[in-house]
Amino acid sequence: MRVGSPEGEYWLVDRHHLTRTLWQMGIKKTTVKVIAHLQDKATFWSQMEKNHWVWLKNEKGQSITPQQLPKHIADLPDYPYRSLADQLQDEGYFDKKKQVYFVEFAWASWWGITWAGSPSMRAT
Repeated sequence: MRVGSPEGEYWLVDRHHLTRTLWQMGIKKTTVKVIAHLQDKATFWSQMEKNHWVWLKNEKGQSITPQQLPKHIADLPDYPYRSLADQLQDEGYFDKKKQVYFVEFAWASWWGITWAGSPSMRAT
């Protein structure tokens, strides 16, 4: 799913990791659903946050600005703790539909902070 910006850009707001994997496999085109067109440049990012369409943290759980978001799917960093959260969700340990927005990213951030000191668990 993606959201249109006042500048005519489109921001991917879901299925980033699947899209990155498809890109790495050589699949460069796919169908996406546009869920909104936000027209007010002054409030674009606050609307993105209000609608839970953007996670402004990097793969280490550190806050970032919208300008620091990857500009291309190929630039999306590896996020090993997010991948772990996705696997645990698939195994039934939590259901993101019944919990807070970005629950998998919240878990990934917590693991990144908690396990950061362990060489065997350090994120790359």
